[in-house]
Formats: sequence, C-alpha cells, structure tokens
Amino acid sequence: MASKDQKDQNNEFTLTVTGMSCASCASRLEKHLRATPGVISAEVNFATESAKVRCQPSIPLSLIIESVTQTGYGVKTKADRPSTSSDSTEWQKVPEGVWV
Repeated sequence: MASKDQKDQNNEFTLTVTGMSCASCASRLEKHLRATPGVISAEVNFATESAKVRCQPSIPLSLIIESVTQTGYGVKTKADRPSTSSDSTEWQKVPEGVWV
C-alpha cells in the first residue's frame, strides 16, 4: 500500500473526453486507461464527459491523452473553449493527431 507521501507525489489529471456515446464507451475507456503503464487509477464518467486519472509522477499528460485517443476518443482542453475574443483561440497540434 502506498504511503501518504507517495500519494501526494502522484500526478492527477482531469480530462474532458469527446466522442463517447454511451456508458459502455466510458467503461471501455476506463478499462483501457487503467491498463496503461504508470496509471494508478482512472474514473471515466459518461454523463460529465470526464476522465479523472491518477498516475505516477513520471507519466506525462501527453501519454494519458495518447491512451485516450488510441481508444478512439478525443480530449478537449481549456484552449478548445471559445473565449470572448475571436482571435485568442489557439490550436496546437500534438503527436498522434490530437488537438489540445
């Protein structure tokens, strides 16, 4: 069992997931995320279109995003949300064709 210090050192990401059409999609994604090396826990919620992932400190967000896209779903970040200024929305291309 992990000590409190080890738990505090883990990374935790909450992602907005796109492309899920049912609870089975969420279950499939959750299973895939949990099988990803370095992931300690994963909870996917279809209703809120979110995934909460806790992983080892050495695991970067890009690996979690790649795991989501390998399952056939997308990830939306704050940069994807339109702002009040039409010219301030920026899109960045990252590996594996994921837009963040």
